[in-house]
Amino acid sequence: ARDPIKRTTVRGSDFVVLTVITNRYLEKADGSVLEEVEPHSCISFRPGQVDYILNNIQRGSRVFVQGALHYENVRSTRDDVQSPMVKQASIRIESIHLLKRSEGAGRRGDESERTGGKRGAVDDEEL
Repeated sequence: ARDPIKRTTVRGSDFVVLTVITNRYLEKADGSVLEEVEPHSCISFRPGQVDYILNNIQRGSRVFVQGALHYENVRSTRDDVQSPMVKQASIRIESIHLLKRSEGAGRRGDESERTGGKRGAVDDEEL
């Protein structure tokens, strides 16, 4: 992953793109633990939320994101050869919360620190 990236639409509106990495831990029959890591592309078009993300979230930040899945047909080009159309998923951010790790906590020991965005935000008590 990398720091959030600010981009501008063709109409001049700013938006931000960030990658959120999720980890899932599966216990095998022999007692060992397998970790699955998956990247998710997240996008925000809300002006206040864009500023919040750019000023408070960076690579390695722990976040809680609520949003809606959005699918877009895209075509990639490799070596000047176009591939067939594929659906690419991204998450349209409705609310985002910066989390901090509790002292001595493991994988699930996060607490909400603050809330990004106005509409659709969840109070810290709801987390």
